[in-house]
Amino acid sequence: MKEAEEEWKKIKSEAIRTREFHIENLYELLRKSFYERNYCRASKILEILLKCPECDMTKIWQPAVGVLAILDPTSVAFIDFFNILLLKNHTKKDVDVDKQEVIMELVFYQMKYGQPIDALATIETYLPQEPYCNNPLLYGYAGLISYSLWEQLNAKFKKPEPERVEYKPSKRKNASKNITPPRERPKRKRNVDEKDDYFIEMIK
Repeated sequence: MKEAEEEWKKIKSEAIRTREFHIENLYELLRKSFYERNYCRASKILEILLKCPECDMTKIWQPAVGVLAILDPTSVAFIDFFNILLLKNHTKKDVDVDKQEVIMELVFYQMKYGQPIDALATIETYLPQEPYCNNPLLYGYAGLISYSLWEQLNAKFKKPEPERVEYKPSKRKNASKNITPPRERPKRKRNVDEKDDYFIEMIK
């Protein structure tokens, strides 16, 4: 009986070592995929690692976010991955720190890819809880997002200012030329021998 238990323990330990060896190989293959920019293969590796309970999420969550952001940052899978991270059981020592970093990363990507309302909803979900209520960056993000949304709403319903119509008189032709008064005809002296009617007709 003891020999069977020892044999079982030996087989189990070997299986655990083999599994750990394969997981380490997956880590190495993941890094190689990043180096070669083979994001489709990296995505498949991440799917395998996420199914392993002994996977160290601190090693893969940031690279995983980078892969998903390159493939499709607006997809449902992108947000689901963050939800998995937030629900994943880490060690008690690092659970708060890791979850705060994950939330900050999620909010950052939601703001970056034009989802401010979702980003604000994410912050408001976790902000009343401990230890997130002690994180000043979350308050800062919440304030910036709220102000941005207020500006968008204000610009949407703002009434346009009436246009000012100014009168501009049209320029006359040859307006630049100087207008001079008509020249007066010089008056000549009347000769003694000229008749009155002839002189009047000449000066008209």
